[in-house]
Amino acid sequence: MSIVKILGITPAKICGVETGKIAKILGVENGMGSAPGPDGWSGNIITAGSGKDYENFKSAWDAAGDSDMILVYGNHDLTNNSVSLGSKKIFVRGMGESPEDTVLSLTTESSLGALLWLANGASGIFENIKLFYNYSWDGKGVIRLSGAQDAIFNKCHIYYSATAFINDVYHTTADQSGSIIFRQCMLTRGVYHFKAINLAVVSMQKTEINGTLSNKSCTGSFAESDYVTTPTENYGYGYGEYLITSEFLASRGY
Repeated sequence: MSIVKILGITPAKICGVETGKIAKILGVENGMGSAPGPDGWSGNIITAGSGKDYENFKSAWDAAGDSDMILVYGNHDLTNNSVSLGSKKIFVRGMGESPEDTVLSLTTESSLGALLWLANGASGIFENIKLFYNYSWDGKGVIRLSGAQDAIFNKCHIYYSATAFINDVYHTTADQSGSIIFRQCMLTRGVYHFKAINLAVVSMQKTEINGTLSNKSCTGSFAESDYVTTPTENYGYGYGEYLITSEFLASRGY
């Protein structure tokens, strides 16, 4: 049971101290809460945002160890700092009311070819965040998948605003392993939704896309193809359940 439940109160701070930090001090944060965490989580919880453990998401991402969880507050500009995840599992949860309240954005060219690169056995859950790539660059995308395992995007908005030669998910043709699941998401394309990817590694679960599906140089078919092209009840990030639940977070003082 978390400190806030022990005390019978639920504010974000007690005597000016964040309840999450009190939970850490008393040792009730990790593994001792009454609500279970997401499958596979066994690490620490760190926070990113103004006044948090790390001021920016990139610093929190670099500091995170295998099976750690990052709670993200507010918007974060990743200019010149696209993020790469390799050989570890990371859990990321936006703490706003919707993905539009927690935006990870990139507005410059990325040497990785994407805002987020999942590679070399990386895996994780990304939840309640908006990944926003606002840069016109031929052949690149918001997410690059190369050998990742079980990457799940739940209740997220994946958005590429440019209008030519871009895509939402970019997969190098050299490595078609791994899997990626879009669950209760919104995928907003500039021109292409998917490019140079074996669609058999992609599962679309209760997901909305903006307009007709547009792919280029793809092979195979979706592992799951439960998506709609117009706003539809029960589809998109406005519906569905969290994998990193509010009950879990509250039981650890967040």
